Amino acid sequence: MMATNEDNSLPNRHTLYMATSGGCKSQAMGLNPEVKEAQRVIFWDPHNVYKAKHYSSLVTFAKELKKATAKDKFRIAYHGKISSEIFNEFCRLVWSVADGRKITYVCIDETAEVTDSIGKDKTPLGEMARGGRKYGLRVHVTAIRSAEIPKTIYSQCMIKWIGVLSSTSDAKVAADYLRIPIDQILDLELEMAKKNKGIPDNKPKTAMFYVKSPGESTQLKTFKTKKTPL
Repeated sequence: MMATNEDNSLPNRHTLYMATSGGCKSQAMGLNPEVKEAQRVIFWDPHNVYKAKHYSSLVTFAKELKKATAKDKFRIAYHGKISSEIFNEFCRLVWSVADGRKITYVCIDETAEVTDSIGKDKTPLGEMARGGRKYGLRVHVTAIRSAEIPKTIYSQCMIKWIGVLSSTSDAKVAADYLRIPIDQILDLELEMAKKNKGIPDNKPKTAMFYVKSPGESTQLKTFKTKKTPL
């Protein structure tokens, strides 16, 4: 099956969340109001982070996804075995139910675990990133480093949330996109440490991200984390 009801007027709202391990990128994706208030959400959730109806069998997930997309509202997730082959099939399933008349969010956690190339992405994920906009798909992905994800994903995600980064090279790339001094990004680690005084680094209660959308200036967003980020 293929995506249906092409609509070229739909905007590109693909979003990338990038931060080091413990930098709250999964929290940022789940607590983003755009995702939180969405009516139709599909999760690649291998670590069972998000609040949704989870399925560990891809076969069962496929059947339930088809049923779910007949409804106006659903949150469905796959959290079974992880491999690039399984992930590609997950993306094909998503593509098969895409409908330009219905906005559907596709939230993919820890993208680097299941992508094999950092160049031009010719996989089903790359197809969703390049053409999904016209079929109502809004792809949201999390990653630790820009060097670990396909360039297609980095370039096609027009909205970027940049948190604490462990690599200066990543900070340089992010600073260029955000149009802010690199020191502002590098200083986020210290700022978050101040906000979370006395709290272990892997369990921060307050997260901080620079957010840039097309046509808008970069904003610093600070938010409280939750046990389940949805």
